[in-house]
Amino acid sequence: MKGWRRIGIILSVIWFLGFGVFLLLQPPENARAYANAYCAVKQPGVTREDCFSLAVIDYESQHPPNRTGILTGVFAIDLLTVALGWLIAWGCIALGRWVHRGFSEG
Repeated sequence: MKGWRRIGIILSVIWFLGFGVFLLLQPPENARAYANAYCAVKQPGVTREDCFSLAVIDYESQHPPNRTGILTGVFAIDLLTVALGWLIAWGCIALGRWVHRGFSEG
C-alpha cells in the first residue's frame, strides 16, 4: 500500500501545481464580463481571442488585481480539490476492502 501512497502524493503535487497555474492564468470573472461586453462590438481586423486579451489587459490596467486575494483563493481551491481527491480515494479503498471481506467470509 505504501507504493500507492507515493503515487498519490506525486499526483497530488502535480495536480496542486498544474491546477494552481491554470487558475492563476484565468482572468477574473469581472474581467471576463468586461471583455465580453468590449468584444461584443465587432472590432475590424481583430480576432475574438486577440480582442479578449486586449480587453482583459485594459480592464486590469484600470482595476489592478489584488494578488494576495487571488493567491489565497487559488491556494484554498487547490487544497480543497486535493483533499477531496484523497477522501474519494480512501473511500474507494475502504469500500473495496469491505467488499473483499464480504466475499472472503462466505
